[in-house]
Amino acid sequence: MKKRFETLDSLRGSAVVSMVIFHLMFDINEIFGGNTSWSSQPLVHLWQRSICFTFIIVSGFVWSLGRKGALKRGIFLTAVGVAVTAVTVIFMPSSPVYFGVMSFFGCAVLIMLPAEKLLRYVPAPLGAAFSLAAFFLTEYAAYGVLKVFGYTLCKLPKALFASSLGIPFGFPPSDFFSSDYYPIFPWIFLYFFGYFLSRLFINTKIFHRIAHFKEPFFSFVGRHAVVIYVIHQPLCYAACMLFFG
Repeated sequence: MKKRFETLDSLRGSAVVSMVIFHLMFDINEIFGGNTSWSSQPLVHLWQRSICFTFIIVSGFVWSLGRKGALKRGIFLTAVGVAVTAVTVIFMPSSPVYFGVMSFFGCAVLIMLPAEKLLRYVPAPLGAAFSLAAFFLTEYAAYGVLKVFGYTLCKLPKALFASSLGIPFGFPPSDFFSSDYYPIFPWIFLYFFGYFLSRLFINTKIFHRIAHFKEPFFSFVGRHAVVIYVIHQPLCYAACMLFFG
């Protein structure tokens, strides 16, 4: 049995705690408080980004550690994503989740099964650099543009956004809305970045010196991240309903 890298569990756990607090604040401000501009504030945007960056990079980093059960894990996470969509559409129609982060993780794990057979031949430093560059290049693809250092490089063909079939890939129609949207592009590139970081560092002495730092609370939360993700938003929503009416 492989020994767990508790530092990664703790890092994931800290992101989970941050996510729960973020979504509670989102509910308080945007749903029950009417402050619909809360999430667009720069510091709030950075807070949200820190959460998703940590989740996705860590998940890409540990992909190779769970390669043996990747198919089952990918199918399970995809099913969780579908369940989250169904629950939010029924019980939280003002904040539905279409292709949220669980759906992305399910697809990312399944994509890595064939992709890793090619990615393993790419030198890790080159792969990490290219993946990060590709992420920032396609970061605004859902808005119909590719950007470099904030400048629009080109506009994407409108045909890509003509159908709801483009939603999972990051090409949603103009009337699309999701309160938690993580399409395959650009986020798969950040997942690849985590994978290449793993190849760079996981066998180094420096990594193994810090890999087993265990903070009990965050480590526990990190090991149960999927369960907490599934239940936290309904609980936050219910708490707000009880408090605010």
